[in-house]
Parts: sequence; structure tokens; C-alpha cells
Amino acid sequence: MAFVLSQLSLSINFYTLLQLKIFLARHADAIDQLTETVKSDAMRYLTGKGREKENEVAEYLKEYFKDLEMIYTSPLIRAVQTAEIIAAKAGYTGNIELVNELKSETSFAGAIELIRNSGSLSSVLFVGHEPKLGILLNSLTGKILANSFSKSGVSLTEFEPDSDTFRFEWYFEPKKMIFIR
Repeated sequence: MAFVLSQLSLSINFYTLLQLKIFLARHADAIDQLTETVKSDAMRYLTGKGREKENEVAEYLKEYFKDLEMIYTSPLIRAVQTAEIIAAKAGYTGNIELVNELKSETSFAGAIELIRNSGSLSSVLFVGHEPKLGILLNSLTGKILANSFSKSGVSLTEFEPDSDTFRFEWYFEPKKMIFIR
């Protein structure tokens, strides 16, 4: 009986290694326009309200983020700041890698390849922008969000690398603080 139980346990552990949790997160609210010191879109930073909302969302979702193995973010300041807030709330101490594939103006193929190449991990966060995140979610899972990704919105998709299948699990709507399944 002990052999059967440990064999079952090994099978379950092996099965869970074959699935990747993909979190897609839109950056929090940032300043709307350029200023005397902010001369480009890439330098737009989070507002105080944006930081506050992102801290609230990250605190609410920290149990989902607790097993993150990698965080990829667009190199734009507002996305990096959002990734840092989530990492702090989740207790994530690894690297936050800045990748051009998550910028809005880059191809979707690069973002999809980045996701597929993460298949050996079990939980990864990708922080980016609209409309790219909404289109990416739809491309992977067929899910269309009614109002696209809100600022500070987060989705969870399961990826099974062996079968190359993606399954939408939920979207967290930060304005109402509810899950949409």
C-alpha cells in the first residue's frame, strides 16, 4: 500500500510540473501626459492612486502569486513599478526581467514564444499593457473580456506544454475586486 501511495504522489507531483500558471497583469494607473521631466511615454510612472490600487490588488492576490518562479515585465516604467509591487507583496525575491516582447508595439509572436519558452516553470507573471494583454489572452484561450484589461487587472491561464493547450481560469477585476470566470 505504501508503494502505491508514493507512486500516486509521484504521479501527482509530475503532473503538476507539466502545468504552467500564467499570470497576465496590466500595469496600474500612471500619469496621463508628458510633463517637464517626463518627456516620453516610456517614462510615465504610477500615480499615487495607481500605487495604492496595485498594493490593494497584490495584497488580495498574494496567495496566488506565492509560488512565482519568474516575473517578466515590459521595460516601460509603469509596468516595472507594477511588477515590483506585486513581487514585494508576493514575497518574490528572484529577478524581474525586462523584456521588449511585452511592449505594446512589438509582435504577438514574440510574447507567445516567451510564454511557451517558460513551460519548464510552474508559475510566471507577465506585466504589460493594453490592448496587447487582452489580445494575447484571447489568442491563447479564446477568452474575450467584456471591458478588456482594466489597469491593475490580472488573469490566470493554465498552460500544458506537452499538449500545447491553454485554459482560461479567471480574470480579477480590480475596480470591483471580483473574479470573473
